[in-house]
Amino acid sequence: MINTHSYTPKVFGIGLPKTGNTSLARFLVNQGLSGVQYPSAKIWRNLIPYQFVLDTPCNIYFRELSLLYPEAKIILTHRNDSDWKVSWQVHKEKVKPKNNWQRYLRSQITFTPSEHLKAVDSFLNDYFILNLDDLDIEGLCEYLNLPVKPYPKENVTI
Repeated sequence: MINTHSYTPKVFGIGLPKTGNTSLARFLVNQGLSGVQYPSAKIWRNLIPYQFVLDTPCNIYFRELSLLYPEAKIILTHRNDSDWKVSWQVHKEKVKPKNNWQRYLRSQITFTPSEHLKAVDSFLNDYFILNLDDLDIEGLCEYLNLPVKPYPKENVTI
């Protein structure tokens, strides 16, 4: 039996790289949750131990995750396409994939945040959009049933 007073559903962050995933991870850790951002292939095979999983490959496999974990809270970090394109390009030039898993995942990011938002919106009914251009931290905390705390800004390129 689940103790509903301490139960926290799994949280998946399905935003593209460079849309605020690192800040979201820090925020969730500051809230007392444990998890992983940009999981390795080994971790991806077993997500059970983690309260949150963010970043690629969640953004690629959000449909499958929503079916496997129907009670999960899903957060789409989002930013405008023009800022994202610059930030993503800088990131790709500075950070090279270290293995085949990372090379494969990077090759799958072939869409912009607005295209990703359309794909997510056409499949999911219940998710929270965390827009970097207009952060709604109170709404995020309400969606996750967590207390309102300051939101960090991590790994900012532009």
